[in-house]
Order: sequence, then structure tokens, then C-alpha cells
Amino acid sequence: MGSSIQSIRGELSESFHLIQPYICWWPWIWKYFSNCDEKAVVETDGQGRFDAIVRYNCFGDKPDIYTWVEYLINGQWVTVYNPGRACYTLWNYTCGTEININISDSRVPHCGRTDVLGEICEIISIGNASATSHILQRSVLQTVQAVSFDAKGLTDFYLAGLTGIRYINPFGKTLNIVADFGSTLHSSGVSHYRCSYKKNGDADLPANWTIFNDPLGRMYEDEINDGVNPPFQQRKSFDLKDPSYSGLYIIPNHEASSQAGIPAPAGSLLNRDWMSEDFVIASIVSTNLQDGMYDFKFELYRINAGTWNDKRMSVAANYLQFLGTGTKSAEDISKELYKLACSFNVSAGNEFTTISLEGLQENFAPATAILEDLLA
Repeated sequence: MGSSIQSIRGELSESFHLIQPYICWWPWIWKYFSNCDEKAVVETDGQGRFDAIVRYNCFGDKPDIYTWVEYLINGQWVTVYNPGRACYTLWNYTCGTEININISDSRVPHCGRTDVLGEICEIISIGNASATSHILQRSVLQTVQAVSFDAKGLTDFYLAGLTGIRYINPFGKTLNIVADFGSTLHSSGVSHYRCSYKKNGDADLPANWTIFNDPLGRMYEDEINDGVNPPFQQRKSFDLKDPSYSGLYIIPNHEASSQAGIPAPAGSLLNRDWMSEDFVIASIVSTNLQDGMYDFKFELYRINAGTWNDKRMSVAANYLQFLGTGTKSAEDISKELYKLACSFNVSAGNEFTTISLEGLQENFAPATAILEDLLA
């Protein structure tokens, strides 16, 4: 009998690579054979690094480590990584060994986005996932369920592998415009920006533009030593809305530690960083608007002796379309156009005053907005 048991164990050990996938596919069975206790909840730094203290006896069994990940999406902690324990537990974990976790959820931006260098501004996406490179920028007639529509402005997000149709998804509800400002943009004297919109059919008159004026925060994280507890992280929001100028928002300093207006914490400040390199510059609640196409405009400003510089830098109006509060049939909704114009870079100079948008590509390569020196 003993020999038979050893033989069976040997066969199972040698064939484990064949059995393991099936064990991973049956996570329900593991609740009968294992249990786990939460040991720590930690937050990563800007590069995705994390660590925690797990205490255990020096002699005897070593801890088995299992991790899952939650990410803050639209103000809510959402699970983005929670694989089966059977195949993703680090058994007999060796203290100090790195734990590498690969997140594939498209709602999570990659760690350590490269700094935008120079005197530029870049619009990156709508929300966390809808990159501007996935928004169609030319008219293409498509037919879905016997309804034909122009796909211009629609996105192909979540449509990989759908034969014959690439762009079909519109935008709706809350549209967060995500952007990043260059590390030396302030050296050109540009310190504020303004966003506004109007209905596409309205005349291009100041009275027809609705200017964003609501509070808008950018998250930052402090590492604090209060002299009582071990150093800890504290997250807060810095309001970009400048109360001195209606409709203007502060272009934050590249380094959060150098940003004026952020109060000192209670305790010694060890480090201060922005939570992400890019951030939301405008938030449009489309359900508060009537149906139709809207123009979106982004402007840069200098403040001169406490007043707005009349020679403001302005990006030519781009277009945004979404479904508002009206009631429409499924056919009408399918024909709606929803779009944000191309992403762009703004190259600012000391005396530059206006911006013209050039270089729009059908394949949505980033267009370049050139600042023309009208004073030359």
C-alpha cells in the first residue's frame, strides 16, 4: 500500500502542470480546502510600488501571500485584479522577494506616465480609457441593424473583433476631459486656462458660449510624520478654480511640492506628489444639456498685473456631441454623433498670442497646435 501511495504522489507531482489549469478554473472548490485572513491594506506610490509588514514566527511555516488590487474610478474603489487563489498565491513567500502584479484592466492607466516636457499642453482622453486615438475623425457611413449613420466622432472602444464595424460607441453621461501640461509651460507666462462650450448651430458670439466655472480638484498625496505614528500617506484635493478670476482655472505647478495654495499638513511633510501626471481639466454632464452637437473650446491665459491678458492664447473650437435630456427612439439615438476633436499639443513662446490647429490626420495622429507670433 505504501508503495502505491508513493507512486500516486509521484505521478501527481509529475503531472501537476497538466492538472493546474483545471484547478484554476474551479475557484469555488478552494473554499473547502483553504481560508485567508486580511493582513494589510496598502496604497501604491506613483510608480505602482507597495510594501507591507507581515509578522510571523521565525521557525515553522512561512506565510502564503495573496494580493488583489482596487483602483479609484470615478470616486469609487473598484476591483481590477482578483485572480483565483489556487494559482496566484505565493506559497511559502520569501521575505523581501518582489511581487510583480500585471493589471490588464483598460480603465487603469499605466504607472509612471512619462512627463510632458516643454511648453506644451496635451489633451489625452475622455475619461480613463477612451483615448483620443480611438475616436474617428472623418465621415464613414456605417449600417447597423438596417440603420445607416455617420460614424464620425464615435469610438471603437470595447469593439475589438467585431467584424465589419469599428466605430459605433457614442459618449454620454459625464465626460471628463483628461489633459497634461508641459513641465515648463509656466516659463512662457501662461498660468491659467479656460474651457467653454456652445451648441454647434449657434453663432460664434461670446454670449453663446457657456464657460465652465464649477470647482474642479486635482488629487495629491502627502507623506506625513506626525511624531506618533509611523509615516503615513494622506490624500487630498487641490481646487484648480481660481476664485480671483471667474471662469479661469489654475495650471498647476509640475511639482506638487511647489504648488502655491496647498496648506501644510499637521506634522512633518516628508513628500508631496500629484496622484497622477495627467488630470481632468473639464467635466461635462451631458444629461443636463439638450440633444445635439456642441463645440468645445480650450483657452490659455496669462495674468498681467492682476488682469487677464487680452492677447490670450486660444485653441480653435473643437466639437463635442452627446445625447442630452430629450427622449429619442433607438433609431434616432443610433444616428447621433458624439465626438471630441483631435488631441493636440500647444507649443508656447514668450510673445505668442494665438493658436491655430494644424495637421489633423485621418488616422488621428496627434495634431500640433502652433502658436503664431502676431507681434512680430
